[in-house]
Amino acid sequence: MVMKRGDIIPGLVVKNTKTEKIGVLFTGHVYQGFHPESEVPIIYQGEDDNSQTTPYFEITPSDDLEKYELQQKDLLTWEHIREVCRPRTEGGCRYIMMSNSSGFFCAKVLDNTNVAERIDKEIEDGKKKEKGNNCGGRYNSEALKKERSLFSD
Repeated sequence: MVMKRGDIIPGLVVKNTKTEKIGVLFTGHVYQGFHPESEVPIIYQGEDDNSQTTPYFEITPSDDLEKYELQQKDLLTWEHIREVCRPRTEGGCRYIMMSNSSGFFCAKVLDNTNVAERIDKEIEDGKKKEKGNNCGGRYNSEALKKERSLFSD
């Protein structure tokens, strides 16, 4: 099913039918040229075996995108947080975040790269304990919104 540009909204996970990558609409400022009627900037989920790449977006023809139903392998789970993200440890992932309203989330796959870029700057400045870039990113799970004790002392 071909998507129209207007059907691609912030937070909706889409799949690129040509590359098989999944991502969300980038809502930040785009300074490079693209055709707003037929192309959209998408932040794609990274590959776990190449986690050192920072979050990025690609200009993608909207005709190449379809709505994507998240699968278990795409979700941020407690097991993933404990075994891969390892918050509050030096080798922990810098991108695991928590908010009072949405619970745990991964800044790598947010619809705006500003948070991830700010985190990278904190690492450069030596202000953040967690220095890892441990996977390609995972999407919010409703189950994680209910439990917030992982970061408490």
